[in-house]
Amino acid sequence: VLITGDTGTGKTLFAQEMANAAMTHMYCPILNEEILQKAFTEKNNQILYLDEVAALSIPMQHKVIHFLETSPATKVIASSSLSIEALRVSSTFLPELFYRLNVLHLALPALAERKTDIPVLTNAFFQELNMAPDIDPSVWEALQQYPFEGNVQELKNIVHYAASILEGHTVFLHHLPPFVLAPLPSAVKGKKEE
Repeated sequence: VLITGDTGTGKTLFAQEMANAAMTHMYCPILNEEILQKAFTEKNNQILYLDEVAALSIPMQHKVIHFLETSPATKVIASSSLSIEALRVSSTFLPELFYRLNVLHLALPALAERKTDIPVLTNAFFQELNMAPDIDPSVWEALQQYPFEGNVQELKNIVHYAASILEGHTVFLHHLPPFVLAPLPSAVKGKKEE
């Protein structure tokens, strides 16, 4: 499986959901040969997640190709911030690896293009913190209007901010970071808890 999408779109979260089990997360920009070899020889029937696979050097890409050929029981999920087209034509990404990984391609759109995911993700991030607060409708309105240039990671940070200053059981506008409220029209900004 090959997952592509801008930085912060939730490729790792998506991979974890797809794996639906323990997976070995390997961050390719800092991956060295020893760690790669260890992951390849340690277990069979595992799920490897190659995060930012386009950052692998050519020799490391050859090692991944060899591993995929010799370990058919291992499942691989790979992700990249590059588009599928950029990967396909890249002079630094081996076509042999591209075609082995591109069995199923999933392009994750930016959070700004899938705003209906905001409530689900927000609640999931609060659950990760063992919290289940009520959320005032004005907060949902503010989040729907926010551009989310940092995508899912930015939403997660906003949730962590709100959780750290939350008093009581309801998230109101004043629990959001100031930068979230800055681009809002004055009609929404003026809404506070009753």
